[in-house]
Amino acid sequence: MSFGRWAASIGLEIHLQLATVKKLFSPAKVNPLAQPNTCVAYFDVSLPGSMPILNPEALKFAVKGALALNCEVANVCKFDRKHYFYPDLPAGYQITQKEIPIGRNGFIPLSAGLDNVPDTQIPIQHIQLEQDTAKSTSAKNPSRILLDYNRAGTPLLEIVTKPCFHDVNTVSAFLFKLQSIVRFAGISEALMENGGMRCDVNVSIAPVISSENLNELHFKNNGVISVEKSISHFPQLGTQLARVELKNLSNVRNVVNSIRHEVDRQVSLANMGVSWPSETRGFDDITGKTFPLRNKTTSDDYLFLPETDIPPIILSRSYVNSVLKSLPALPDELFQKLTTGSHAISHKEARTLLSVKEYYHYYRNAYHHIDSISHVNQSLKEDALRTLPYWITVELVGKVREIDPSPNINIVPPLQLADIVLLVSKKKLTAASAKLFLRSLIKSPSSKPISTLIQEKNFGTIGDSEKIKACVESVLSKHSKQFEELKNGKTSLIKWFVGLTMRELRGQASPKDIEMEVQSSLRREK
Repeated sequence: MSFGRWAASIGLEIHLQLATVKKLFSPAKVNPLAQPNTCVAYFDVSLPGSMPILNPEALKFAVKGALALNCEVANVCKFDRKHYFYPDLPAGYQITQKEIPIGRNGFIPLSAGLDNVPDTQIPIQHIQLEQDTAKSTSAKNPSRILLDYNRAGTPLLEIVTKPCFHDVNTVSAFLFKLQSIVRFAGISEALMENGGMRCDVNVSIAPVISSENLNELHFKNNGVISVEKSISHFPQLGTQLARVELKNLSNVRNVVNSIRHEVDRQVSLANMGVSWPSETRGFDDITGKTFPLRNKTTSDDYLFLPETDIPPIILSRSYVNSVLKSLPALPDELFQKLTTGSHAISHKEARTLLSVKEYYHYYRNAYHHIDSISHVNQSLKEDALRTLPYWITVELVGKVREIDPSPNINIVPPLQLADIVLLVSKKKLTAASAKLFLRSLIKSPSSKPISTLIQEKNFGTIGDSEKIKACVESVLSKHSKQFEELKNGKTSLIKWFVGLTMRELRGQASPKDIEMEVQSSLRREK
């Protein structure tokens, strides 16, 4: 079999549930955790005579999303009907936006610093506001399905990218960045695990026709450019072969794995000279393979018509500007702020703080608390502020994750952690002792002042040199063989003795003070 030179082109369609209180066109509440069919209004199940009433909060969130994704906001909000028959859509049509989407020509920036991929901009073709369908689940009787109309009518923001992706690293970075942006903007929780964010993927392959930079590209054995690595200068491609849509992927891992399999499947068929239909396929995360669902439909199949029950709504410049003013700082701006100027934290720490909105707000509150204390000298403040990101991103998040995979770091309030970090900077608490104390505080939270808790639990720094000396001598005596080796020149054992003594003292003495006592004992013995 002779292999050609192939490359994949990938586009994404993402559906985000907006975090509104009520549904898009009805007064029913949005509550994903409610009992089935308990958050349903007449319009959600298309009872005769019920009419849609646009939720202004959903419109505001949609405009906010368009602005957050750098889109051109439409001058008018207009809806259309997308017709198809399925039990989760009782009206026989979905209210969406075809002719005039709420936003066009946007982009999401990706950077090496924040997103860990080469600097680029991912173009957003358009975003549109539409209603979600009911949730269908399989019944015990295979000839039936169960329908929960709680989800029907939930406002969705559909985000469509251009087919500009060629590797899975950039795809996953884009999805994580999108989640981060909409969460910081406050318009969606974007939780893929509960359906709050769903992703469809369009995959096609095309022959590589340019001969430039081919030596720099990583071709797999089947002749396709690997989708595992980001490429800064992608080669020129020929005509795309049939496009396949991968539907309703529930997490980023499935998105990545489905792309890998589908690209290899298409390349294998192309190398054999076999064509394939433009179709919709699912993904089985157990077998790691895609499977056919149905033939791909076109716009004509949906018979789009204007939604006559909802008149067009003018989006004035003053309205759009007022929404823009309500938009908070987003991850790229915050990353620049955190890694420069007075903060100047590492890229890795900044990425962690911005990976979860609550982490950033926790850091900001703890930072302001330390910075606002007047009775602490500036050098101690600067030391505490410098080490604060480490205490949050490594010690606090790490220890809380040992208890809960989706950690609530506010179990230790930011002001309490700030006080712990200050005590370490003041040398009233050793770093080792502070870590043990933090672990105990996570397991048994308390609203008492940190100074009181440290006294009660006896975590304070040992300033008594005689106590340190006695503990060192006890450790040396218990390990006389190793002490003899130390006296004979095996200096690496100094750190070992320091560690043992630290353990005996529960981390309440500094390693420097302990090492000085070990060195003193060594000199006395010599």
